[in-house]
Amino acid sequence: MKLRGSRVLFLAVASYAAISCAAPIQEDQTTISLPTALGPWELFKDEKHPLRMNMTFDHVDLNGLASKTLTSFGPIDLDRFEAVNVTAAINKGLMHPNDTDSAVSKPNALHSIPQKIAAPSVLRSNLAILDWMNLSPNFDLVSFAVKPVTDNSEYAWMSVTVWEIDHDKGVPRNFDDIYIYFPSVDGTYEVFDIEPREYFEGWGEKVNYVEFSVEAGDDFKPLDFTIDNIVIDFHKLVEDK
Repeated sequence: MKLRGSRVLFLAVASYAAISCAAPIQEDQTTISLPTALGPWELFKDEKHPLRMNMTFDHVDLNGLASKTLTSFGPIDLDRFEAVNVTAAINKGLMHPNDTDSAVSKPNALHSIPQKIAAPSVLRSNLAILDWMNLSPNFDLVSFAVKPVTDNSEYAWMSVTVWEIDHDKGVPRNFDDIYIYFPSVDGTYEVFDIEPREYFEGWGEKVNYVEFSVEAGDDFKPLDFTIDNIVIDFHKLVEDK
């Protein structure tokens, strides 16, 4: 297994004011997936990059609710994520008013599902759909916009770990990670739009399993986060043969 050392990103300084913690946001336990009527290819809309998918969640139908667990997005499966209408969640007291910028594209974003124990939220390849599309199970994680929820801590760390899993053998072949430092002003964090390959060449290329988690403060307590505009490049199946 190829193992690289952890890399750390110290990015912009937060500039917003805040006052208290956000509450857990799960409004119901219903799960949904995207697309249902759409075909997966309809999620690929970048003319310059025909195999690029920008995961925005604004067309996820929440049926009037503030949030629902989201289990898939086209050829990507999701674990421990919910789609959230940020404005609706704030209006219902489920998110902090200082987190209005969580949805980079309006109105929805992904929100990590609150956990009683520290457990990462996951993006992973849907092998059956990718095989049907004649695409490799491995993809490139290009960029994402992320924000820890408002909290009473002075700082937070996000861990992003990318894996290439050998599905035939059920074992990892490659592993790499980065740690992203978020300073806060009175507990509110800035949205960081991150393209890791700007800092670390080759990071996130040809992986099929991605873990996201956030810890806050000196006691490293688990903290929820939102993520939006996740950009993924796929590859024709013949490229990996």
